[in-house]
Amino acid sequence: MYSRLSSTYVVRLAALVCVAVAAAGCTIDKQGAPSLTGPSEFAQSVTLKATPDRLVQDGQSLSTVTAQLKGPDGVPRAGVVVQFVARASDGTEITLTGASGMTDAAGNVTTGVIAPSAPQFQPSTPVTISVQATPVGLEFADAGAATRQVTLTLVPPAGTPPPNGLPVAEFTFLPAAPTPGVTVTFDASTSTDEGVSCNTACSYAWTFGDGTTGTGLFATRAYSSSGTYTVTLTVTDARGGVSKAKAKPVTVGLPTAPAAGTITFSPTPVAVNAVTNFDAGGATVGLGASIVSYTWTWGDGVSETTTGPQAQHAFGAAGVYTVRVTVLDSLGRTATATVSVTVV
Repeated sequence: MYSRLSSTYVVRLAALVCVAVAAAGCTIDKQGAPSLTGPSEFAQSVTLKATPDRLVQDGQSLSTVTAQLKGPDGVPRAGVVVQFVARASDGTEITLTGASGMTDAAGNVTTGVIAPSAPQFQPSTPVTISVQATPVGLEFADAGAATRQVTLTLVPPAGTPPPNGLPVAEFTFLPAAPTPGVTVTFDASTSTDEGVSCNTACSYAWTFGDGTTGTGLFATRAYSSSGTYTVTLTVTDARGGVSKAKAKPVTVGLPTAPAAGTITFSPTPVAVNAVTNFDAGGATVGLGASIVSYTWTWGDGVSETTTGPQAQHAFGAAGVYTVRVTVLDSLGRTATATVSVTVV
């Protein structure tokens, strides 16, 4: 009896197994196999690290970057080619000991980041290096998902000078209200670098607003005509830092108006029909202008114009005459002087 029950049990158990297998088989046929082209972090595991992650920028220090690949089952992937690319945040060229490599039995592949040459000055912001690792292969068709990145920070060597502060251009000039032909002196001694007076430690470039230029801590310029000129100063310090241009207007006014001065004459007393010499040499005009003519009115109905300050005249009758001279300057301005002459 026992034998008969066992046989029945075995038959029934076998039937149940077949039913279970058949049901499972139907379910698998409907699902299908997972795609290998999905996100790489699902199909593969890629990790990346840098040792050390702070690199002294001395042209020789080395950071080792290790990429590790594992399959979806957590087992290291050997024989996979990995490509490496490195870029610095300031554009400095970065050298790697190897641009690509193949993973070993532990799923690891390494490259070295060689520190670039030491900077002349400390950077104003830290410079970083981004290293990207990209596995190559059909299972890594989604390159964007497969690529991993690690960041290193470059550290300037001890003793590297601090960042260069740019100089600040400033200047004064005298006279404050020049006229044409008057020499204007420009003074850049109020310019500073790193908060202190720059003086001869800096170089100075001037533009005077009339097409001319100059150099030096002090500069001079005489403008030939009136007007407003924009003078610009640029300062360069000993470390090559260039200031922002400093501009100021210089207004060159009209020359001082002419003055006729005093008329003198000789000989005296003045006789009828005698030639008398008159002189208006005391007439003046400001720099940038000149006296171009002298117009004489003798008071006896006669007048004449000369280019020089001297003139001669003979009076035909006794009497008192008002002699007038009008000077004309190169800007069209006039001035007049008179003198009373008694003829006997």
